[in-house]
Amino acid sequence: MDSSMADPDTVFSFRKMGNYLTPGESLTFNLSDGSKFLVRHPDTGSPVVGQRFPFGILDRLTDLIIKTIVPEIQINEVAFLPGGWSVAIHADASSVLGGWRAAAQSIIMLSILLMIALIVAYVVLRVFVLTPLYRVRRNTLHIKERFKIGQDLTLPFEIKESQSEVGVLWRNILDLHEEVLAYSRSAVERAKSEQKLLQAIGHEIRSPLQDLLLRHNDESDPSARYVRRISFAVQNLYGGTLGQDNGDNLNLKTPQEAMSSLNGNITKEDVVEYLVNASESSVSDVVYIGQASSAIIMADGDMLESALTAILNNANDFRVLGTSIFFSVELVGDDVLVTVHNTGPCIPNNPIEEIFEYGVSARSGKDEHLGQGLYMANTYVSLMGGTLNAVNTVDGVRFEMRFPCVEWVPLGERS
Repeated sequence: MDSSMADPDTVFSFRKMGNYLTPGESLTFNLSDGSKFLVRHPDTGSPVVGQRFPFGILDRLTDLIIKTIVPEIQINEVAFLPGGWSVAIHADASSVLGGWRAAAQSIIMLSILLMIALIVAYVVLRVFVLTPLYRVRRNTLHIKERFKIGQDLTLPFEIKESQSEVGVLWRNILDLHEEVLAYSRSAVERAKSEQKLLQAIGHEIRSPLQDLLLRHNDESDPSARYVRRISFAVQNLYGGTLGQDNGDNLNLKTPQEAMSSLNGNITKEDVVEYLVNASESSVSDVVYIGQASSAIIMADGDMLESALTAILNNANDFRVLGTSIFFSVELVGDDVLVTVHNTGPCIPNNPIEEIFEYGVSARSGKDEHLGQGLYMANTYVSLMGGTLNAVNTVDGVRFEMRFPCVEWVPLGERS
């Protein structure tokens, strides 16, 4: 405030002191004679009503936001000068920052633009993407819950098949639904035709089979056992695939379902007798080397013979020409262990248990095999409370069947 420190020609003026203040600040000069001079920045308290829309509103909004965010911290400082003078400065933080409208308004405008952009994006996303996708989802679930041939569908929402991605998606879903319905109709018609064919064949098989059962009902007849096996297979496997026909509703059973649904007639059976009969079958070079003259287990006779026959046929198909197939039976703990061993190639399946799955065969694809013999054997053994395993050996394959032992008579002790 000493003008001699700058330009000697400078004339001190209270009005010019306002140029050094910030809008919102004020200086009060108290002279020694008791007079006062109030100095403010030239823009302090200047009206904004003359500005055009929306800048006038923006100025007021800027001041309002600044006053809301920045607290009105009062600043009052007094400086005493020689000669009885004093200078007092007065301001508050919000008023001072309110003068920085340019930066504040830029931030506010950017925020408003971002909010408007987000609102527009949400509206576009909601109207053109989310709502159509929700309708597609509800319609698709409606189709899934009411999928039935010949059933009329009343969809919850109507979707315009426009060129948009959602419209194209809905069109593809409808096309897929129509193709699935067409395939289902074709499958049902084909199943009905096959059922009629099976019923006709079954009728022709059962008539002569009944006659064979009457002719070979003597236990001493060697053909009686084979006729019973044929009857068992026709009744439980072939007959099971026919299912029940309730008008248009087909309940056809697959071979797996037919085999797994058998209950069987579980009685006491001598497994040694079945092994000896198998060794005397039409398959040559089958040797029984068991350790018992009688091994009683709980089993169904037809299932047990079918399982042994399936394993024997598999061993015969893969054995080396000129070698023998060995049947054995031994007591292991409380179980009767029946083994069938052949000399030949090992089972290549990994894991080896895969060979017991339906449709799996170790033969080449050129051979006409359904891959259900070992599946049937494993299913029957499980239904009788036993287990069936396959083991690769150095010279071939060994099948092992375990059944809980009811009675064990070693060789030479049968009366």
